[in-house]
Amino acid sequence: MIVINVKIFEGDFMTKWDKMLIALILVLSIGALVFISAMAMNYDNSYVKISIDGELYKKYSLDGTLDKKITIDTDKGTNVIHIEKGFVYMEESSCPDKTCIKQGSIDRPGEIIVCLPNKVTVEITGETESGPDAVSH
Repeated sequence: MIVINVKIFEGDFMTKWDKMLIALILVLSIGALVFISAMAMNYDNSYVKISIDGELYKKYSLDGTLDKKITIDTDKGTNVIHIEKGFVYMEESSCPDKTCIKQGSIDRPGEIIVCLPNKVTVEITGETESGPDAVSH
């Protein structure tokens, strides 16, 4: 009888250079994600857009100096939106579940507060004054 003893899984599979390469790739990936997210949120002006039933109601500049309460009365109910120190939140609502109030404050473009029963949305948008960015150019 012939016995063939093959040791395929002998030793350490990863050398120190393999580990250094993996670490370098991780550091570069995290750096790229931070850079891309910082560039994506680089807006010159931020605005609060309030819509009722999908139609624009009012638009306010979110520059950090505005301190305003906006009361919206519709046939669906009443909402009170508070803008202060660059943050926006739903202060009061006549809806039964109060989910829009529980959402808390928003301050970055892309964030949104929705009151479904009253059909009110509060969205932060951003605009740049420099024109098209390098990606769309």
